[in-house]
Amino acid sequence: MLTSLRLRNFKSFADAHAPFGPLTLLVGANASGKSNVLDALRLLRGLGAEGLPLEQVLAGTAGWTGIRGGIHEAVRTGADAFVLESSWRVDPEQPDQPVRLFEHLIEGVVTPSPMIRHERLLESGVALFETDVDAKDGTGAATGSLVPGGRIMIEANSSVLAFLAVELLVQSGESARRLVQEYLEGIRFLDVVPSAMRGYVPQKRRELGENGENLSAILWQLCQEPDQKRELVDWLSELCSPELADIEFSLTDEGDVMLRLVETDGGKVSARSLSDGTLRFLGELVALRTAPKGSLILLEELGRELHPSRVHLLVEYLESITEERGIQVIATTHSPLVLEALGPKARGDVVALGHVPDQPGTVMKRVSDLPRFEEVVERRGMAYLFTTNWLEQAL
Repeated sequence: MLTSLRLRNFKSFADAHAPFGPLTLLVGANASGKSNVLDALRLLRGLGAEGLPLEQVLAGTAGWTGIRGGIHEAVRTGADAFVLESSWRVDPEQPDQPVRLFEHLIEGVVTPSPMIRHERLLESGVALFETDVDAKDGTGAATGSLVPGGRIMIEANSSVLAFLAVELLVQSGESARRLVQEYLEGIRFLDVVPSAMRGYVPQKRRELGENGENLSAILWQLCQEPDQKRELVDWLSELCSPELADIEFSLTDEGDVMLRLVETDGGKVSARSLSDGTLRFLGELVALRTAPKGSLILLEELGRELHPSRVHLLVEYLESITEERGIQVIATTHSPLVLEALGPKARGDVVALGHVPDQPGTVMKRVSDLPRFEEVVERRGMAYLFTTNWLEQAL
């Protein structure tokens, strides 16, 4: 699980740090920097799990869309380099094994061409390796106990994280390899697009897709298990009006499938006619239900298109599923109703972002660390903080 993130000269940030919990909502005005936090995590996935060089992570390549703004907007105006520092907790696979704590730092230069100037990975404060890049010839040397012989040569625009996924290069440190294979590979960007979920899809599709496009196929697979089907019907029954009785599917001779919701009066509504809010809720529900343990799900605009009376259902599901399945969710939201529905733990883990006079760049703080937070919430409610200027003043 990602436990903290520090951003220096990355996009809108001069120097900001915040801790993260199992469910962390990012709040702030438009253009306050919320999406830039998600871009930082996307960068780590591209370097480690995808094994891409820094230039391709930033600019994009086949199968990878790159970071918003590309190479030159990855750094704060006036800077030539950015620093990302992240802390991760790797839980043991066996009860008698210890929890592992990792700290990773990467400094990236964007001019004259993207290059990793410095990179470090620590486990419980002990350096596993650290890079020393020679900017003249564009090569780098990485040293560390995880590499046989203690030293390897790497390209100056590639991350040493990419090497952790290759078992032959790892002498020891299974948990370090899991940091990449499970945690960085487990970073999932979910941007549900209802229009992509309305048609038939191949029944054999095994992944939901970033836009939720394979929803009908994944639901069909889940519904082969009666208990899972019942759970899905129960959740949707509370969401929808009129109440639902069942989920069924239309199958073609070519092996394509499309979902249909069956109402208690016998009416049937296919994916083609479902509301955007219902499809978005279903997509998020299924993504959370099918994500592997250790996954980090990133969502933007949580709660949009849901009726106000149903928002609490999504929040309830998020809080229960993160605990039950050992996954982490980081989401942006502008909805006061989403914030009001949070339980005490997730409420304290909300991270607020904004711009403060006389302070450079985006400020990022956990709301429970703000002065008088608990007192104000108890008297006025969570939504008060975000529908008035209290938050900006507290930052």
